[in-house]
Amino acid sequence: MYVDEAGVAELTHPSTYFITTGVIFHTNDLYSMKNEIQNYKNTFFIGALENAEIHVHKIWQSKSEFTGMLPPAKTALLDPLYDIISKLPCTVITVLIDKKKFTSKHSNPNLIHYYAYMILTERYDYFLRDNASKGLIRIDRTSSPLELKLNCRDTDTLELINSVRRNGSYYHPPATDIVEEPQFLHSHHRKGLQIADAVCYCIGRKSNGHTDFDKYWDLIYTKLRHSKYGQIGGFGFISYPK
Repeated sequence: MYVDEAGVAELTHPSTYFITTGVIFHTNDLYSMKNEIQNYKNTFFIGALENAEIHVHKIWQSKSEFTGMLPPAKTALLDPLYDIISKLPCTVITVLIDKKKFTSKHSNPNLIHYYAYMILTERYDYFLRDNASKGLIRIDRTSSPLELKLNCRDTDTLELINSVRRNGSYYHPPATDIVEEPQFLHSHHRKGLQIADAVCYCIGRKSNGHTDFDKYWDLIYTKLRHSKYGQIGGFGFISYPK
């Protein structure tokens, strides 16, 4: 499972939600996924964008390599990207924490980050059990590429997930089907993390009431983990608190 975030967990940040999103691929599908994304880049990331990574926030906000990009050019990049993602053999699990509601339920707002990753880890373990599989977690690293050690933020996430793996959580037994501690990797070198970025950003836009990503949400929606009755609530889309 490749994991990315949207929003900021701290209450001092104006974001309404803190979102963690995992995109799950079977090992046998990684090669084809990487080829699909590389073919997309070879076709659309040309000229000044040749070495750019897929980072939808930067594309949509015309930042970094995408500075000065006009709406038609953005659409020309994003339309085929989300179409490709919708056809990839993957499953999406996303956890949306409403920060205001959370603070009315919990006295410690520092637990927002904890709950987001705790719930995501639980649901990933459920997915693995349902599919009689073992799995790994790869997370977009926030630590600087110049740092050998993880920063405090990544270290907290590492310890949190390892705690759920070894000891379980409030409602879940030890997540033993997650077989190793999470890996923190730079998204520039991992196409799976770039897909997670695109999916998470889309979910963030939709959750915050923006309509500009509706057509991409319709594509992403089909990838959300669901029950045998088609229910995504509590399966592929977890909103907390209810």
